[in-house]
Amino acid sequence: MYDFTYVENVAHANICAEKALRSDPASVAGKSFFVTNDEPVELWEFISSIQEGLGYQRAAINISANLVFLLVLLARKFSEKVFLHRISNPIPGPAAVHALACTRTFSCSRAKSILGYFPVLSMEGRSI
Repeated sequence: MYDFTYVENVAHANICAEKALRSDPASVAGKSFFVTNDEPVELWEFISSIQEGLGYQRAAINISANLVFLLVLLARKFSEKVFLHRISNPIPGPAAVHALACTRTFSCSRAKSILGYFPVLSMEGRSI
C-alpha cells in the first residue's frame, strides 16, 4: 500500500496550517504533519489505473515480488558479465524492487485534529 496526495489537497493543507497558526500558534508552530489523500492504494493498482487512463491494457499476469527480486539479481549478474566496459549497470537493483514492494503509508490524523485538514479531492481528482 502507498499513500499519494493530490496537489490540491497539499494546497488545502497549507491553507489549514496558515489558519491554525493565526488562531493558535502554540499548537501548530514547529510541528510536522503528514498530508495524504487518506486513501492508501496498492502501488500496482495505481500504476495500472494510470496505464488504462493512457489507453494501455493492464498487465495480464501478476508476479510475486520475490520472483521479481530473483529475476533482477540474475539480470544484473548477466549484465555485469556482458557489459564489463560500462560504469553503471542499466538494470535496477534489488533495492528498487524492495522499494516498490514495501508498504508506505502515513497517518494524517494529526493534521486532521490540529489543523482541521481533510482531503478535498480523491485520487481520481473528484471532490469529496
